[in-house]
Amino acid sequence: MRLGLIFQDIKNWQGGFNYYCSLITSLKYLNVNEDFNYTIFTNKKKSIFLEKKLKIKKENIYSSSIFSNTSLLKFFSKFLEYIFRRDIILDYFFKKNKVSIITHFCKKNSYYKIVPWIPDLQHKHLKENFSEFEIKKRDRIINLYLKSSRDVIVSSNDTKKSLNFFFDVKKNDIHILNFVPQVDFNDICGFKEIQSKYNIPKKYIYIPNQFWVHKNHEVVIRSAFELKKKNFFFKFILSGNPKDHRNINHFNDIKKLINSLGVIDYFEYLGQVSRKDLLNLIYHAQIIINPSKFEGWSTTVEEAKILNKRLLLSNIPVHNEQINNENCVVFSTNDEHDLATKIVKILNQNFSSLDLDCLLKNYITNRKKFAHQYLNILKEISLK
Repeated sequence: MRLGLIFQDIKNWQGGFNYYCSLITSLKYLNVNEDFNYTIFTNKKKSIFLEKKLKIKKENIYSSSIFSNTSLLKFFSKFLEYIFRRDIILDYFFKKNKVSIITHFCKKNSYYKIVPWIPDLQHKHLKENFSEFEIKKRDRIINLYLKSSRDVIVSSNDTKKSLNFFFDVKKNDIHILNFVPQVDFNDICGFKEIQSKYNIPKKYIYIPNQFWVHKNHEVVIRSAFELKKKNFFFKFILSGNPKDHRNINHFNDIKKLINSLGVIDYFEYLGQVSRKDLLNLIYHAQIIINPSKFEGWSTTVEEAKILNKRLLLSNIPVHNEQINNENCVVFSTNDEHDLATKIVKILNQNFSSLDLDCLLKNYITNRKKFAHQYLNILKEISLK
């Protein structure tokens, strides 16, 4: 079995980019031999990133301009695909590298098995966040996936249930792969380093979500107002992309809500931070809050769990799947009173953090489990 993975050009979707990095780097925990090997397909620029940053061996990388969205070869490939109803150039590259199975990908083919990945079905649960065109487009893509392949991968049991409810999956096998994100423990630094960069207080609550409509920052802002009424002050640190194409005024509306409730002193927005800084902001925080109304499988929740942080999570099905210990507490998703009460309760409790060596040991164990879970799915599909 030779696995093929495409390291794609993903714009404006940091979670998706981090997911692919986590999946690719997990392969290093598997025994590569004559029974199992893999090739990562990407463009020249990203091949350098794979080698230098993710430490992927050169022999496991195949680069070509066909994997650059703006290259002439890419356009020529699409032209041929339109004529022949299949991507014959891409098929040539896969065949040249003796690929037998490709996951997180979907194309018509004849000799290798394809296994698409469906991250989530937010457009079916929160239709108000999408145009009719977007909903139909996403439905069309998912139906193509289900028609093109007997097998699909999802990140949570909630997505599997949604697929069964909204789509005809009688002919499909749905495989759940709960991903464990990549965390570079060498990036963890002392608090003074992160404090000097952002001038943040020693104790703070961190909300690392992007400013998308469904991320539900509003309930956190209203909870700060509840804390203010109780004369309880605590700093909330925000970061992330302020742009949401579905609602270009959303970020400004959040700022207006903060001002109208008179809680501007409670919040500090750091902008878009680097991966290293995000991990350190998580690591040094007193509480991590994910107030989202919907998730496929929250990366920041998994990162906080890896770093043994106290978590306050909205009461949605995926968050309930992700809870693994007493450090994870849910609150009623749109209830600022419940959130404020639980913030105070958690901050008044004693908490013992684990040292980095212990966290690293647990992390490696879980990453190995993730890698072997992925391999077991590949084996099961290959035997069909």
